[in-house]
Amino acid sequence: DAIGVFARNPGSGALTYVTRYQDGEAGIDGLGGVQRLLLAPGGAQLYAAGTLDDAIAVFNVNAGSGLLTPASIVRQSQPGMDGLNGVRDLAWSAGNSHLLAIAGENQSIAAFTRNPVSGALTFAALRQEFEVGNGVLASPRALEVDGQRVMVASANGRVGQFGFDSSATTPSIQAQGNLIDAGSAVADLLFDPDQARLYVATPTALQVHGLLGTAPELLDSDAATAIQGLALSPDRRQLYSGGLAMNTWARERG
Repeated sequence: DAIGVFARNPGSGALTYVTRYQDGEAGIDGLGGVQRLLLAPGGAQLYAAGTLDDAIAVFNVNAGSGLLTPASIVRQSQPGMDGLNGVRDLAWSAGNSHLLAIAGENQSIAAFTRNPVSGALTFAALRQEFEVGNGVLASPRALEVDGQRVMVASANGRVGQFGFDSSATTPSIQAQGNLIDAGSAVADLLFDPDQARLYVATPTALQVHGLLGTAPELLDSDAATAIQGLALSPDRRQLYSGGLAMNTWARERG
């Protein structure tokens, strides 16, 4: 229920604790069960998915210190708002005009228009499992975007593909079928445009799928234990996986 802030040594990468922002303290709200953090393009705002609060909290980021100030919040209970019951993961649409969110209890993927100055969010579009019927949104776990392709992974192991048209008068989300079947629950997705690789974390493996061809191709699968999150180093030479342990994977590029 909190966000921690750490200072990073630019040489060694070592971290030093600075402060934390706790849900329910000092005017902080919307961080109950926080699952995902996402920086705005340019870094002016930080968005936090509060799963237990059914909310996305928005913070202004001090460019010098990295410290946070509460800016706004959207909740499922607010009039005209939807797609936030059990919100779990966040991603930017192509062009960064909209924030996309998946929500477990809502069984949905939703889009929110972002004010480029204040960072405030306005509900724009929604697609739910009962409309799609392929099981991907029945228990969505992870969200990743590759240009116009939006990928959602489920607890049932399926990774589905969606399209999002942000240029239309009324933005819409379209289901485009299942992409891959990971074989077990997916904890996280990470797409790397280098050779169009999709990394898929399951309870027992880290899978690498190639998306260059007309159909996805399983390129590699390495044994792993209880991975909960994936991240790439800034130079994209290392892949980090976090869960019960932090692991570093060397990547082959090109």
